[in-house]
Amino acid sequence: MDFEYGYSCEFLTPKDMLEKNVPQLMAERGFGVFLKVFDDGLDDDYKALLQSLVDNSVYDHFFPWPLLKVEEGYYANVLSVDKFHAQMQRLLDWTASNGFDQPPAVLVDLEPPADPKEAQKAEAVRKVQLEQGIDAANALKAEQVAANPKKSGFDIMSTVGKLIDMIDEHMDEERFNEATRKFDVMVDIMHDYGPKAIAVSLPWTFHDLADKRNLIQDFMACPVLTPKWDMVNYMTFATDLVAGTKGIINHDDFNNLVYLWAQEFQKYHSSKGQQASMCFGITNLGITDVKAVQTDPELYRQEFSAALSAGIRQFGIYALEGVLALDDPAHFFDVVESAQPDFTPDPDRLELARMVFRLIEGVDYIAPVLQYLVKSGKVMQIIQSLGGSLG
Repeated sequence: MDFEYGYSCEFLTPKDMLEKNVPQLMAERGFGVFLKVFDDGLDDDYKALLQSLVDNSVYDHFFPWPLLKVEEGYYANVLSVDKFHAQMQRLLDWTASNGFDQPPAVLVDLEPPADPKEAQKAEAVRKVQLEQGIDAANALKAEQVAANPKKSGFDIMSTVGKLIDMIDEHMDEERFNEATRKFDVMVDIMHDYGPKAIAVSLPWTFHDLADKRNLIQDFMACPVLTPKWDMVNYMTFATDLVAGTKGIINHDDFNNLVYLWAQEFQKYHSSKGQQASMCFGITNLGITDVKAVQTDPELYRQEFSAALSAGIRQFGIYALEGVLALDDPAHFFDVVESAQPDFTPDPDRLELARMVFRLIEGVDYIAPVLQYLVKSGKVMQIIQSLGGSLG
């Protein structure tokens, strides 16, 4: 392979990894693993997994993915930076005190706080998929939807409410800058122990560069471009765009968007002395509708090819548990690993990708207006006025 890649493991425990012989599989196939680690997961099972990785000579392909408890926000962000910093310190100390070398890098997953109820439902579905297969998981997902159906009619109000909450709770320039400083201190500590820092982010944050402000990052509570990460990995999921746009953006369009994104990621981060990487997915169920699950390895091969042709050499796929639940995981691995930098962009589809770029960048220009309306309270007057006219 002319690239390096690995699989996220959000719902595989260390015990699952051992029972499914993942360390041996890593040795056979050469891929890496990014494993979710909670504080209370630093136990004998985790120690046994690390030892198995060492015994199979793949410890240098293992990357811990520390996450907070769901009730604490789950992800690293402006609101959780202090708790996450402390958790990172505990992970590094535990690794050293138990006689293991530090891993080559540790993931810092930068996302807005998780909804505890949605996270619990996602975990239940993915566990069923791993243990019983996708049909059983799809049945459980259908039960969840039936138990909490989406409202019909003017349900846009719930979306507006969430946006207002995010603007009101997340957006604070001074706090954002202080969080950047704290993440930089954390990166320095990581370097002192040995591991590099890999930031993981949604790609929308990259478009703050259009006007050199941090509004999108601030809105999402995620300092991505401001701290001194060693690598930034962008979760570029076809499932978000192809399924999210009901096929208006199809997979061929998406591949051209991947190519353009990869060019821009590579150019910017290399100029900052950083590496850029991309993660594709999603292979498993959860809060994602079954129609949005992508398990065809050919689609991942195409995505890898587009990014390789634009200069990216490090990749991830979300997630390993979805691949292991397939009837023929070996076929999936074979197809993905056959990717070559042989993608030829289509001029018309590339122009559509540029339009998507401009659409995302437009958020930077309307964000100050939205922020003013929320902070001043005027947004409620507008909503009440709309409610009256609609009634």
